[in-house]
Amino acid sequence: MAKTRPGLASSNSKPKGTASAAGAGKKELDSYTIRGTTKVVKVGDCVLMRPSDTGKPPYVARIEGIDSDSRNNVKVRVRWYYRPEESLGGRRQFHGAKELFLSDHHDVQSAHTIEGKCTVHSFKNYTKLENVGAEDYFCRFEYKAATGGFTPDRVAVYCKCEMPYNPDDLMVQCEECKDWYHPACVGMTIEEAKKLDHFVCSECSPDDDVKRPQNGFSTSPTADVKDLVIPVTNFNNEDKGFMVLAGDVFDVPIRKDIVHRVVRWQLAKRQQGTHSTKTISEVSGTGRKPWNQKGSGRARHGTLRGPQFRGGCVMHGPKPRSHAFKLNKQVRRLGLKIALTARAAEGKLLVFEDLEVPTHKTKNIVNYVQQMENAKKLLLVDGGSINEKLKLATQNIHYVNVLPSIGLNVYSILQHDTLVMSRAAVNGIVDRMHTPINR
Repeated sequence: MAKTRPGLASSNSKPKGTASAAGAGKKELDSYTIRGTTKVVKVGDCVLMRPSDTGKPPYVARIEGIDSDSRNNVKVRVRWYYRPEESLGGRRQFHGAKELFLSDHHDVQSAHTIEGKCTVHSFKNYTKLENVGAEDYFCRFEYKAATGGFTPDRVAVYCKCEMPYNPDDLMVQCEECKDWYHPACVGMTIEEAKKLDHFVCSECSPDDDVKRPQNGFSTSPTADVKDLVIPVTNFNNEDKGFMVLAGDVFDVPIRKDIVHRVVRWQLAKRQQGTHSTKTISEVSGTGRKPWNQKGSGRARHGTLRGPQFRGGCVMHGPKPRSHAFKLNKQVRRLGLKIALTARAAEGKLLVFEDLEVPTHKTKNIVNYVQQMENAKKLLLVDGGSINEKLKLATQNIHYVNVLPSIGLNVYSILQHDTLVMSRAAVNGIVDRMHTPINR
């Protein structure tokens, strides 16, 4: 059932004193003058309607019709606008303060609940307003109140954070690629961004000397992150000092949506896609008509290789194909950083001096895992090729896996609750994350 506005009549209920559509006492009006004012509203206008709770902002609706009954009680048929916080998903970071969703929730209300008029602009027109008034709103989505779905379901995204445009937030445009960036994502404050005369993002800068705005402010998106200091040990729990983990790799904001996209990309890419069915031209058999068109008392058929016969073809069946889809390298790299950050924040990231083991015996690894607290699945990551003794010692343990640093990926990290990396592996991952992306 569609959501009903608190304190207002349900869209499924008929207001008191309102005749049916076929009632003789009901007539349609062209306009209505708001009580206590001289403002006139017509069909198609957007209005502010009084909520039941005086502490809440007024509801916004679009008038679909104005009716009057034999007692001169005026009713308005409205289509509600929802605020982001009233939707199932709630308010998101990219939602503007004056943003509304045009819902499929229709209702009938008394005209006396109208408080005033307002204007709901299109998103494009709203961004062109020089002065935004208290009665100015904008709408860029249609909202299905019952399911929580939006139309359109995709919009353009900007900046390194890949977020839709919020007209309330200041953004700076790169003069080369014409992409827009949030000041915080390029290491600037809003005050610093307002003073810029020219801006070139780090991806478009030809060399390191130009990778900053002309007023000298840094464009690094990781200017505010802090490096982590973590103790280093080994399989014998010996103290091997400390290691500094780069903050822009091991201390980035957690984004579950990015991790979800990367995992979907990994699983789709590794799917074999070798499923295959035979079309009618590939099925072995004669092409002769099985029996006469008429006279046999049976249904008409032209071939025994059709999909309705046993051993026949399959219509519209699967054929070998690749399930892989494209995902930007920047997103894939960010997903790995987020996975490493999550393990470091949970205290499930351990750094070893190296992954050398004295023998290939499995019991040594088993004893070490048993000494660890709350470690159910262990992922060992080494910098170079895997040590042969370590490979033999872990190959019979289903809850311990070994990877080289070049093969470390988001899905493998999520499958194991504890991540053990050697010094060489940490250095290799940091170098890999700092290597410029080839476009």
